[in-house]
Amino acid sequence: MKPLFSLFSLLVISVCGYAQFDPSLAPFHHGVASGEALADKVIIWTHVTPTDSTETYNVNWQVATDEAFTNIVANGMFPTDVSRDFTVKVDVADLDANTEYFYRFELNGEHSLIGETRTMPNGMVDNLRFAVAACASFGGGFWFNAYHHLAQRNDIEAVIHLGDYIYEGGGSPSGSGMEVLPNHEIISLQDYRQRYNSYRLDSNLREVHRKFPFYVVWDDHEIANDSWATGAQNHQPATEGTWEDRLSYAQQAYFEWLPIRPKAPDSYSIYRKIPMGPLADLIMIDTRIEARDSAVDVSDPAIDDPNRTILGADQKQWLKDQLINSTAQWKIIGNQVMMAPLEMPVIPVVFPQGGILNADQWDGYRADRTELFSFLHDNNIDNTVVITGDIHTSWGNDLRHPNLSYDPNTGEGSVGVEFICTALTSGGFPISIGEQLITVANPHLKYIDFVKKGYLVLDIDQHRAKGHWVYVSTVTEGAYTTSTSNAWVSIDGQNFLRPESALAVADAVPVPSTLGLSVFPNPTTGVLNLRIETMESSELMYILYDLLGKEVSRKNIGKQNRGTFSKEMDTAYLPNGLYMIRVLDTHGNEASSLFVKE
Repeated sequence: MKPLFSLFSLLVISVCGYAQFDPSLAPFHHGVASGEALADKVIIWTHVTPTDSTETYNVNWQVATDEAFTNIVANGMFPTDVSRDFTVKVDVADLDANTEYFYRFELNGEHSLIGETRTMPNGMVDNLRFAVAACASFGGGFWFNAYHHLAQRNDIEAVIHLGDYIYEGGGSPSGSGMEVLPNHEIISLQDYRQRYNSYRLDSNLREVHRKFPFYVVWDDHEIANDSWATGAQNHQPATEGTWEDRLSYAQQAYFEWLPIRPKAPDSYSIYRKIPMGPLADLIMIDTRIEARDSAVDVSDPAIDDPNRTILGADQKQWLKDQLINSTAQWKIIGNQVMMAPLEMPVIPVVFPQGGILNADQWDGYRADRTELFSFLHDNNIDNTVVITGDIHTSWGNDLRHPNLSYDPNTGEGSVGVEFICTALTSGGFPISIGEQLITVANPHLKYIDFVKKGYLVLDIDQHRAKGHWVYVSTVTEGAYTTSTSNAWVSIDGQNFLRPESALAVADAVPVPSTLGLSVFPNPTTGVLNLRIETMESSELMYILYDLLGKEVSRKNIGKQNRGTFSKEMDTAYLPNGLYMIRVLDTHGNEASSLFVKE
C-alpha cells in the first residue's frame, strides 16, 4: 500500500494550492481539537499525516494546568494506524471541574500545537456562554470568516456545532484557494475521510478547534442531502451502492475526525445528555438519522399521521425522561431542524397553496411535535431552550403549542423558546418573502434575518437565557467586518422571547398587548377597512409593506382615545399581491395584519 501522503505528494499539494500544509506543523498538520467536556473528563484529538500508511504510530499526549506544561495532570500513549485514518482520540478522565487545561501531542520529537480546553462545572456558576454554529459549506469560493472571528474570542466555554460540518457535494476551491477534496460527490469511506481531511486543513477551523471544546451533532450533509434513517434524497442506490454502506462510511469518518464520545463501543448513536451543573443540561438529539421517517410533500395528509416520526419511539421516550428528570435550571436541546411551526396564508404566485413551507423540519412531523409540546406543558417543565441549525438563516422563536391560545406579549401558550443560529457560509432562505410578513402570519416567530452569515451566542444565567447573533459582512472575501444583532431573552420561568432592550431583568412582568388590528374585506380590491383597538390614548400611525418586506407607504393616523375605531385605506393603486399593514403607537406597542389585493 502506498503512503497516503508522501513527501512528493506534499510538494505537489503545496505547489498547486490544494491545501494548506504548514511544514512547521508536521506531522500534526490538522492541529488539535477537544470536545465532549464533562465535569471530570474531556476528549482530546489530533491526526498524524503518515509517511508510511502501513505503519502504526505511537503518539504521546499530555494534559496540564499551565501552557508551559510544568504541572502535567495526565499523560499517555495512543497508537493509531490506517484503520482509524491515523486519528488520535483520547478520553482524558479524573480532571477537576470547571477548570482550564492545556494539551499537546508528540511523535518522534515533534510536538503538535498546544490546545486549550476546559471542563464543565458541577456546582452553580454565574453564567455559561456558548457559540452555536452550523452549515459550513467550504467550496465555491467561501471563506470561513465566522470561524476566524469566533477563534478570537475569549469569553465562551465551548462551541456547539449543530450539523452540516461538511458538505457531501463535488469539491471546488474555497475562497482561500484550498481545494475541497475529493473533487466529486463523496460516497466511499476514503471519500468521507478525505473531505474531513481537506476541511480540517483550513487555518480558521483549525484555530477554533484549538481554542475551544466542541459539542457536535450531524445533520444531513455529513451523509447526503435530506437524509433519513433508511435513505436520502441525494442517494441513488443503482449508481452509489447501498444506503447502509454509505451511511456507515459517513458515520465512521465522522467519529474518527470529530471529538465526539461514543455512547458505547461500535455505537454511532449521537443523542446524549451533557450535564453542566445546576445551571444547565445540554441535551443533544438526532432528528436526522436515528429513526426519522422520510419527509413527505407539504400538502400530504401524512404529515399528521401519528405513526410517522422524526425521533423514533426510543429516542422520544429518552428525551422525555431527560426533560422530566432534569434538576438543571435550563434544559438546552441541541436539534438539527427548525422546531417552531412555520405556516403561511395563500400568497398569489409565490405560495398559492398556503400552509407549511418546509416538510423537512418538525412541521413535517406534527404529531411528534405536539406530543413533545404537550409533555412540556402537562408536566410544567419550564426553561426549555431549543438551539437549531440547518436552514441557513437566523430565527428567535416561541414554541407555540398548537392546541393552546397564544399571546406573544405574555407568553401564554408557549412551552419554550428556540434560537436558530444562521449558517457559517451556506446560502439563504429559498423563498423570496419579507421577514415581516412571516412574523405577521406567525407572531410566535419574534426575530428573523434571511441574509446574514455568522453564528449565535447563547448566554444563560440564573435570571435568563439570552441569544444574539454575530454576523460577518462577507463569506466570499477574506477581509470582513462584523456586526451584532439585538439580543432576545427568555426570563426564568416565562418560556417566551422578548427583546432585551424592552425589559429590565429585575422588573420583567409580562403585560398583554394594548393594541389590536383587524382588516376587511380580505382580499380587497379598492378600499381596506382597518379596525383598530387601543387600550390607552396615543398617537397612531400605520406602515404598509409589500411581499418582500419593502415599505410602500406610511401615514399618521393622529391621536386616538382608548377604544375601538375604524379607518379606511385606499388600495386601488396597489399592484395585486400580498401586503402587510402595521399599526404603531407612541408607547412602543404595535399590531399587524396581512391582506391580499386583487
